[in-house]
Amino acid sequence: MNLTTIVVSAILSLSPNLGENRAREVAVPIAAVAPTTEDALLLVVTAFRESSFRKEVETCEVRGDAGLAHTLFQLHVRNLWPHGPEVACSRPVVAAGLALRTLGRGTVEERVSRFMGRKPTNREVQWRVAMTRALEAL
Repeated sequence: MNLTTIVVSAILSLSPNLGENRAREVAVPIAAVAPTTEDALLLVVTAFRESSFRKEVETCEVRGDAGLAHTLFQLHVRNLWPHGPEVACSRPVVAAGLALRTLGRGTVEERVSRFMGRKPTNREVQWRVAMTRALEAL
């Protein structure tokens, strides 16, 4: 099974009513930037929790954190360098790459904790870690 197929399956597992076409739209850029399945699934879980894969969030028509967060991954401007919101909001593959860079390296726990700015013991961090592991088992 190729990575795009794995990512589509993971997206539909989290959001079964999303539809195959939208799931594929989200999956293709993630699969394009993710060097490993773990990276791809971390991006899927992040996008699910941050935006529920909503198109209007992806294109930044709707932004979170009082207008400070951009893309499916709800990245703040400091994490959009060197591209800025205009590029990240119009090019999903750029947004996915920036989110992957923001997750950084390390264990799943370390990466999620860093992305969220929360301790590894935080309930949401633990949920995302558990969900990533559950999707790996599919």
